[in-house]
Amino acid sequence: MADGVAPDELYPLDVDRAYEKLEEIKPYVATWWTSGGQSAQLLHDGEVDMIMMWNGRVSSIIDAGAQAAFTYNQGVLQSTHLCVIKDAPHLDTAMKFVNAAIAPDVQADLPKYIDYGPGNPAAFQTDRISKARAAELPSSPENAAKQALMAYEWWSSPEGVEAERRWLEFMQQ
Repeated sequence: MADGVAPDELYPLDVDRAYEKLEEIKPYVATWWTSGGQSAQLLHDGEVDMIMMWNGRVSSIIDAGAQAAFTYNQGVLQSTHLCVIKDAPHLDTAMKFVNAAIAPDVQADLPKYIDYGPGNPAAFQTDRISKARAAELPSSPENAAKQALMAYEWWSSPEGVEAERRWLEFMQQ
């Protein structure tokens, strides 16, 4: 996206193009962070002017008094998955749990406890999430529309695995 690719045209990634852009900006990057805690510390301490990081980490340091703000413009929206093991001995119970966990009313309560938004878009239609709170969450319809959706299928493909290997090599140079 930093090279002008629209969020909805991101995948499949043009990896060579991405690395050309990374080579261009590399001299201006002080640190390639490797953990959520490190990203928060860099921003909190003012060691960086700008950083891509998880919104919950930013919210946490803002709540702790850091001079920071964030936007979802050109963000990458990630999702969480619930899985049931094939041939699980208590399959019916497991499926009841999954269905209860993703129910809109349950999902609508998550933002009371954590700054990551509900995974079920119907949660925003329950009237349990205020408009002000929805504006703070990455998965609200307005904020989700500003972001690229993480393509896990692509990242787990041979091309994605190679791109990850290339990234690890790149950031260690």
